[in-house]
Amino acid sequence: MRQKLRLMAVMVMMLIAFNSWGQTTLSSSDLALIGMDTPGEDFAFVSFIDLDAGTEIYFTDEEADGDYTISTNEGHVLYTVPSGGLSAGIVITYQGNNSDFNNAAGSFALGNSGDGIIAYQGITAGEVTTFLHAIGEDAGDLGSFPDGFSNFMTFGNDDGQYDGPRSGSAVFLLSEINNNINWITSGSGVIPFNTTSFSISNTGNIPPSITNITQTP
Repeated sequence: MRQKLRLMAVMVMMLIAFNSWGQTTLSSSDLALIGMDTPGEDFAFVSFIDLDAGTEIYFTDEEADGDYTISTNEGHVLYTVPSGGLSAGIVITYQGNNSDFNNAAGSFALGNSGDGIIAYQGITAGEVTTFLHAIGEDAGDLGSFPDGFSNFMTFGNDDGQYDGPRSGSAVFLLSEINNNINWITSGSGVIPFNTTSFSISNTGNIPPSITNITQTP
């Protein structure tokens, strides 16, 4: 019995190692959502650091539950960085890069009366290791986050996209993105998204802060 348990433990560790091999592990300050359009079922994001091919990032329209699990009653889609990697500053859209996304759980469908999107890395859909960023119409569309995570913003309308500066340090750009003054909003859609690349003066990781807390699996 003990030998079986040891074998199972080894297999689990090998699976975790295999899944994380070749991936970039992000902190919550390394990525930002910069657009959400409910009629077009679309969203956009940018990474402030280079991402290795095979890096996986989940996006969901389900609300956070106050811990490191998110219900799969609503949709979770998985973005996998394609061969060659993703350079910092490149804007990725869900519809424009659809071949790099796969349905991970539920049915991803943005509500026309307002919704929210949460970006995270995790073991699997709904099992969060790191919350990255979140945007939505209001706090109710995002739910509640654990451990003081506060890297999110609300723009007070059904749809919105960032319309602020696109050049500067990651710290500066994230601050501008999290300021809803810099957003164009609408109740009837905002696409096409501005996919102009960001010019980031410092592409290294930002030192961890209280918003970068991760759960050890």
